[in-house]
Amino acid sequence: MTKENELENGEVYIGFVRYIEDIDNDINPKGKLRPVVIFQDPEENQLFACKVSSRIDKPLERKNGYIIQDWQETGLKKPSIVACNKENIREIVKTDVHDYVGRLTDRDIKGMLVKRIKMSKLEYKKELEKKNSLER
Repeated sequence: MTKENELENGEVYIGFVRYIEDIDNDINPKGKLRPVVIFQDPEENQLFACKVSSRIDKPLERKNGYIIQDWQETGLKKPSIVACNKENIREIVKTDVHDYVGRLTDRDIKGMLVKRIKMSKLEYKKELEKKNSLER
C-alpha cells in the first residue's frame, strides 16, 4: 500500500478482487485488480471492498450502483460508479489492498450508503418472495 497501513472507510484503493467462484480459494485465487471502496466492520474485524467501475452507461451497473459525483476529487481517472448490491461487495484481506487512489467525498459516501440501504431492501424483498413461492 502506498498509504499508511491504516485503512479508513470510504477510501479508494486498487485491490485484488476475487472472482465469485474463487472466494474461498486461498491457493492461487483468480480475480482482478480493480478500484474498490473500502469499508471496515470493526466489531467483526472484517474488511469489505465495493467494486468501482467506469461502465456508468451499463443499465445493470446503474441499477445496482451509485454514480460517484466527485470522481475527480476522489482521484479516479474517469466518471465511475460504485457497486452497492451484495454480489459486488466482497470481503477482502489487507494484503489484497494495494495502491491508494483517494477518498470519497462526504457527499459520495452518504449517496453510496443511501443506495446500499435501498439495495438491501430490494434484496430482502426478493428473498422473501422467493421463500414464499417455495412454501406454496
